[in-house]
Amino acid sequence: NENLNKRFNDALNILDTLQKLDVSMKEERREEMEKSLGREERMHEELKKERVEKEELEKRMEEMREESDALKDDVESMREDLTKERLENADLTKKLEETRMESDTLKQYMQPMKDDL
Repeated sequence: NENLNKRFNDALNILDTLQKLDVSMKEERREEMEKSLGREERMHEELKKERVEKEELEKRMEEMREESDALKDDVESMREDLTKERLENADLTKKLEETRMESDTLKQYMQPMKDDL
């Protein structure tokens, strides 16, 4: 009978130890799952942050492309204006030269009259 009580107590102790081990293992599993979930949440936040940064970079690149296109248009417009001004200057220079020649011709024509006075 005493032997039976000892075996019963041993069995209760083993059962108690198994229950504590089971609780401990469940606690460890829960902690691991919480850690894993925390890592997933951090990764998700990092991915979200990277996605936002990427979208901002793409938006900025598009703005820079538009600015570049606008600058190219401005430069082309300035070139056209410069070419137009050069043509106008060449035309004015030609007219000035013609006016000088006419003036010289008139001076030569008028000189004898001046001399007569």
